[in-house]
Amino acid sequence: MLFFLPPAAASDNQELFDAAFKKAVLASYKNWSVTQTSDDGEEVKIERLDYSKVGDNRWELISVDGKKPTKKTIKKYLKEKRKEAKTEREKRAKNNQDDALQYLLNRSVVPMVKPGTLKQVQQTETTSVYQFRPQMPGKDEKEMEANLFGEIIVQKSSAQIAQVRLFNKKTFSMQGAKISRFNQTMKFASPEGASRTNPPTFLKSIEMVIQGKAMGIFSMDQSQKITFTDYSKTVE
Repeated sequence: MLFFLPPAAASDNQELFDAAFKKAVLASYKNWSVTQTSDDGEEVKIERLDYSKVGDNRWELISVDGKKPTKKTIKKYLKEKRKEAKTEREKRAKNNQDDALQYLLNRSVVPMVKPGTLKQVQQTETTSVYQFRPQMPGKDEKEMEANLFGEIIVQKSSAQIAQVRLFNKKTFSMQGAKISRFNQTMKFASPEGASRTNPPTFLKSIEMVIQGKAMGIFSMDQSQKITFTDYSKTVE
């Protein structure tokens, strides 16, 4: 059942959004481990992440396309993880951004809302839907910021974000490519074993679709899905 609230309830809608947004951004993965499964259409990779650990101990490659990885594959995998971590540190330092684990895990998937752009567009008995324009801090993300729109679905009973979606409405240019379709959908949920009084909002899945042309010649059709399962608390 869909319904809309009268203007007098606007402040309540904002309070619900603020509570859900804060819960998602401040959720700490620090004392949790999780299984991450990535599928880009060419390779299925399963990894185990333990955020209570540091360095190489944080990552474990479980399988690639259903096969146990060789020592050579694991060595290459850990090298890539170190490189990714270094690139992230340098990127955040360049943009004067926080180097905390919280930023790395949450800011990258929960986009900031540009002031004055948030509006509630739909409501049911269980959810509220908001639209917004994203605000991205990185200098290399400004092209995306100017052309993307956002939608956030909030669960009313728990004041938690259930889904965030970023999408374009028309073709735009980004780093020399023409993007005709951009769609990123992130779903969230509370893990089993979390506190019932104030459960964290953790990632459940990320789905990405990008279509367009590179250099005006080569067709682009990229898709990827990452799922997060078997959350387990490592430190009480």
